[in-house]
Amino acid sequence: MDIKIILMPFIGLFIGWGTNMLAIRMLFRPHRPVYFLGLNFQGILPKRRGEIARKIAGTVQDELLSVEEITRIFHGFDIRTQIEAAVDELIREKLRNKITEKIPMMASVIDSLIPKIRPVVVEDFYAQAMKLKQDMVDKIHREVDIGKIVEEKLDQFDLDEFEAMILRLAKKELRHIELLGAVLGFIIGLIQSVIIIYL
Repeated sequence: MDIKIILMPFIGLFIGWGTNMLAIRMLFRPHRPVYFLGLNFQGILPKRRGEIARKIAGTVQDELLSVEEITRIFHGFDIRTQIEAAVDELIREKLRNKITEKIPMMASVIDSLIPKIRPVVVEDFYAQAMKLKQDMVDKIHREVDIGKIVEEKLDQFDLDEFEAMILRLAKKELRHIELLGAVLGFIIGLIQSVIIIYL
């Protein structure tokens, strides 16, 4: 049997593996356009970086982390307990102690007033905190653009770092693509060998 026929599946294997490996590398490289025989070669991700950044940013804003989601989480924070603790510290530790240091005989009067003053102060502080919270939510709605923030961050990302991150995260999947190319190349080479032998 001709050695070329035996080698065909293995040649196909290397061609399939090499083609897929090259295709994966060409997702990222070259970073800048390279002109060869009048053709422009540039990695898909560097070439379409702005468009990809916009699409990812839009997806993040619409599906993952919208301003509405942030404000919903923000509204979910219950700060009443913290306000009550702060009021207790203010009244008992600071106000009472400062007054009784200067006028010791007022201690019993202040102690009797604290239960009456505390709920009023807590409610007043709580109302002010809720107003501040709503003002902050309104400010977030007016001024925070999640999509724009994500787009700017992605656009500023160093291409080498981005490539390293993608290759690290998808290492297993990309390896499977390379191996699939090798397997398909081997099968195609085997089919060609069979055709040559029997035709």
